[in-house]
Amino acid sequence: MSWQGALALTVLVLLVLSSIALRSATVKMAVAISSCVALALSGAADVTTARASLETLAPTVCFLAFSLILARLCANEGLFRYVGERMRVLAKGSPRMLFVWVVVFASTVTAIMSLDATVLLLTPVVLSAAVDSDIPPEPYLYATGHLANSASLLLPVSNLTNLLAFGLSGLTFSQFMGLSALPWIMGVLTEYVVLRVAFRTDLRSAPVLRDHQTARSHPGSTAVRVRTTVVEADMTPSDAAPTTAVVVVGMALAGFFICGTVGVEPLWVALAACIILSTTRVARSRTGVREESRLWWHASNVPFLLFVLSLGMSIEVLRSHGGAMLASALVHGSQSLPALLATAFGAAILANVINNLPAAMLLIPAASTFGAPAVMAVLIGVNIGPNLTYVGSLANLLWVDICDRALHRPRLRQFTLISAVSVPLCLTMSVLGLWLSTQR
Repeated sequence: MSWQGALALTVLVLLVLSSIALRSATVKMAVAISSCVALALSGAADVTTARASLETLAPTVCFLAFSLILARLCANEGLFRYVGERMRVLAKGSPRMLFVWVVVFASTVTAIMSLDATVLLLTPVVLSAAVDSDIPPEPYLYATGHLANSASLLLPVSNLTNLLAFGLSGLTFSQFMGLSALPWIMGVLTEYVVLRVAFRTDLRSAPVLRDHQTARSHPGSTAVRVRTTVVEADMTPSDAAPTTAVVVVGMALAGFFICGTVGVEPLWVALAACIILSTTRVARSRTGVREESRLWWHASNVPFLLFVLSLGMSIEVLRSHGGAMLASALVHGSQSLPALLATAFGAAILANVINNLPAAMLLIPAASTFGAPAVMAVLIGVNIGPNLTYVGSLANLLWVDICDRALHRPRLRQFTLISAVSVPLCLTMSVLGLWLSTQR
């Protein structure tokens, strides 16, 4: 590897570590900008490299921004609060039934609205639903955390890595879904079985409230209250379904399918959905134009978008100076089951070493030369594989932070043991589903 590749790899590692260690969004943004400047001043990145990186990532980053805005608007309309209420009602106090509904809703939200919506917006209401039902929350927290990754295979819009692959796969929106549907189903079902077995005691026990902070029991009761200091959006509680948000999301999903067949970027559909929902909110006097503008700015998470662009430039330099050889070694061109398994497991390992987003950026271009099945095998690896460690994906780090604020930080030993079983099984079953899909 040349010195340019070594520098790009160093910058890449520093960017990932900064995303883990730093809390300040402003500092993260400064690190992201500084990394791009360092690559440019050193001569490792020139104008051509920057342009190639920007052309590749700009549509994806714009779509990510509009997806985050749409998810926040839906949260403020009460969509996620309503989902939490429905889960609790449908479960009828049964821990097992609540777990089933959490898996169903977490998988659906992840597939339709992206894994960020599941981690940031659904996890708090799932925790509240468990606490309100007097049920230990750990099984449900693990379900949202794992399924935010494992259930993000279905649609191009489910995950940032999917969007990166979508443009290079040569597939339409419906073709992508057709190839990913069986891997998605088998991965979700495997995740459900593993977590159901891992938490069989909690799911079999009688409802109980626990307090990890005060541990004060009420007289005459074995129940102990849970303190849930979670950060939620300004959701509007309501017994009625948030019809406007549901309709807009449904229209957006239909728009993704239609635009995918005619070659229109999905970012325009996401932007239109955001405008429609915001306009409706202002027209109903729920909020003002200034408040909506402020919501758009905060929800778009500009520091994170700059972080993604910085990763893109680092990966572009790394790919040009030695990284392509690593990618070629991990990606196999054959569509046989062993080859697809090797590609997925290799991608999963790399995702846990350098984080799944850089791994996807590095591997997907190499996989695209071998066709859609190889690209999908990489996606299975970088989407499911991060469940193995806290640092496998940024979604994991956000999930751990939410659990920590709610005083339910996952124990490292328990997390590792569960993941050591679920990840290999989910990878294998999803790749098997992919292989079966290619045999049709």
